[in-house]
Amino acid sequence: PSLFLLSLLVLSPLLHPTLSLPGTCLTGEQFRNVMSQGKEAQRNHINKNCYAVNTKNLKKLFPNLESSHVVGEGGFGTVYQYTESNSLLFSSQLYEKDASIAVKVTKDVSTEDVFLELNNSKCLAEFPEFWEKETSNLVVIDYCYYDGTKSTREYYLTLKYYPYTLEDFIYETVPNMNYEHHMKLIMLVLSIQLNKMHERGLLHRDIKPANVVLSERLVPHFIDFGTMSLDLENANSFVGTYTYMSPAVARETKYKRKSDLFSLGLMFHNLIERNSGSHFQMLKDAHAPTKFKDKKFEDYALNVNSLEWPDDLKFLGKLFKDAVKQENILPEIITKLENLVVQEHAMLEKVKRKSYNVMTKQEKLQALKEMAVPASMREKSIFTNNNHRLRNQGLNRSMNGVTPRFELV
Repeated sequence: PSLFLLSLLVLSPLLHPTLSLPGTCLTGEQFRNVMSQGKEAQRNHINKNCYAVNTKNLKKLFPNLESSHVVGEGGFGTVYQYTESNSLLFSSQLYEKDASIAVKVTKDVSTEDVFLELNNSKCLAEFPEFWEKETSNLVVIDYCYYDGTKSTREYYLTLKYYPYTLEDFIYETVPNMNYEHHMKLIMLVLSIQLNKMHERGLLHRDIKPANVVLSERLVPHFIDFGTMSLDLENANSFVGTYTYMSPAVARETKYKRKSDLFSLGLMFHNLIERNSGSHFQMLKDAHAPTKFKDKKFEDYALNVNSLEWPDDLKFLGKLFKDAVKQENILPEIITKLENLVVQEHAMLEKVKRKSYNVMTKQEKLQALKEMAVPASMREKSIFTNNNHRLRNQGLNRSMNGVTPRFELV
């Protein structure tokens, strides 16, 4: 294509952010059929999920990218925390000036895998209710670019940036947090998010601590929807991460929501034990083969009854029982977690609010608890105090971490 047309391809998504993922939303089976057997016109329609640009314009979109802070690296490529005011990306209505975004640059990843994740992002974006409340945000790809003048494709994917992962939280590298209280809030919000997905027939299928990110206020969000299924009733593919995979997924039987419930239960146990490998001994005891497609795997079973739970969180063990019975336990889990959070939060209303600088250590912890409560949960009367409310005035970043600033309003 001509350089003029390539320039238009760069500018159109930036001027019209709603066009960021223009391709059609397909089920996984439909997508693969089109990629393998579809006509050229059908494949080209899927290609619209990503914008071809020339080298010069790619540099205008991502100037100084390689000097940016690396927040993730693996077989897929590199993820950068990107803040570059000269980038054309920040001319769009989607990203605010001086904000951080995440840029994922693929490495040796197939076009089909990249486009499948883009397709799934498109499917999620078609559910506007996912974006209305903080408890239902899902972090999906906003834009995709590649250098159309080169034969080898390297994809540049942009997403909203979040400063922490759930692994950071588990190993307590997140500053200014009350672990026990925030843990229950995180469990509650993730349960709400996952229930919303299941209600719409979607399965995440790769739930693990590395696929959950946290905002500055420690509100969690699921990420990485490359293995998502749009067909909850008939999903039977062997996908996910071995150490969080349910036996039903490994056997490639129809598993419905049990795949996500099982993984969620293991991840919640990680949170309680403060160890992202807290269930690995259980895998070892089950003599699980390294290759899950081994013929012996039909004998594979995890003794989830051996997992220990605190008295007030024993009900989380139902996630595993539910995975077998094919019932939806999440509404009950949500209610019980919500009750625990409400009971703890009621105590905060007894604290006299004062300037953050003169608060005692305990008062600071209590204030931070309140800041972590998602806005949508404050609709409950117990979370509301019209005379004394705290507002987060932003974050001061330094080499030593993050320092919250609060102001009485």
